[in-house]
Amino acid sequence: MSKKKRLTAGILFTFSLLALLFFFGRQDDNSGINVLAILPLTGPAATFGEDEKLGIELALKKAGSVPVRVKFADSQGKPDVAISILQQSYAIDNTRIFITSTTSQSLAVLPALKDKEESTLAFVIATLSNITKDYPNAVRIYPSVDEEVRVLGEFAERKHFKRVAALCFQSQAGEDAIRLMNARLNSFSDGLVFSDTFPITEKDFRPLLLKIKEKSPDALFVTGFSNNYADIFRQMLEMQIDIPVLAGVGMPLGEFENTLPEDFLGNVVFPASRFSFDYESEDVVSFRKSVKDAGRVPNYEIAYAYENAMLLVKASGSKRNPSEILESLKALMPYRGITGQIELNENRDALLELTPCHYVNKKIVKINDK
Repeated sequence: MSKKKRLTAGILFTFSLLALLFFFGRQDDNSGINVLAILPLTGPAATFGEDEKLGIELALKKAGSVPVRVKFADSQGKPDVAISILQQSYAIDNTRIFITSTTSQSLAVLPALKDKEESTLAFVIATLSNITKDYPNAVRIYPSVDEEVRVLGEFAERKHFKRVAALCFQSQAGEDAIRLMNARLNSFSDGLVFSDTFPITEKDFRPLLLKIKEKSPDALFVTGFSNNYADIFRQMLEMQIDIPVLAGVGMPLGEFENTLPEDFLGNVVFPASRFSFDYESEDVVSFRKSVKDAGRVPNYEIAYAYENAMLLVKASGSKRNPSEILESLKALMPYRGITGQIELNENRDALLELTPCHYVNKKIVKINDK
């Protein structure tokens, strides 16, 4: 065989091999659903990402043999990194279904997905109000600012809190919390008597707490991260500010039952799902055990990531097209999971079964005040 013929044969063999690899690769893609979870696995928000990763893994383990395959990518909590990861996975791995965590990252990812010509689906783990509204391919199954304010506002009305102050972290979510709470209070009182925001890195809340103390409110509405709660509560105790606190869903993440006086902690009210206070139901008990067996403390971040993944599995079945999976997901509603009943509104945003709770004897207990 001449050198020219050998070269031609080699080229044909190479192209044939590439075609086979492409064919079987596409066949493998069609036999299952590839999902990319873009989570902050390092950086300031790493604890959230690690919890969410565990929740997704536990759901897939519980589901057993399913066609859903989830890969995890570290966004480092940076929106630009998240976008880069998404674009690469979309173009190279043919990924069309994504799980994205944190508000800032989701606000970057959702517009990028909306611009895609092919059908996509995004599960959003973020608190910002109405984050899915303008993105028909996005769904949120996670507590939002709206849901927090609904539960706490109803509690404030039942307790006849006429004078409420607010202290929220500086962000769109924090500003939304103040606006929504003020509107909610206006239905039965004169609204907030004081409100201000603080940077997430703030340590000294005494000047703000002094202003609040001067207003003599019936209660204080607070949103922030666990470290913010810790500083605010400690300084409230120092300044002898003894009023009820209305806190966000992130309150239990601080494990304050081990650090705060019981009488103070019993006066801090926060929304929680049945996962947090149902210590007897078989599904909740089993889930909490699986989290502990993984060496972690059960919390709502793990629980809602679990719900997202479990709903994706149940909605998929034999479907592969993201739009069809989304319609199947809607048909599952209302869905009862370990966090209680979940529904979706017209914007594919979660309506959750959240209940006002507090700590009693170091355990989260539902407040029966109706």
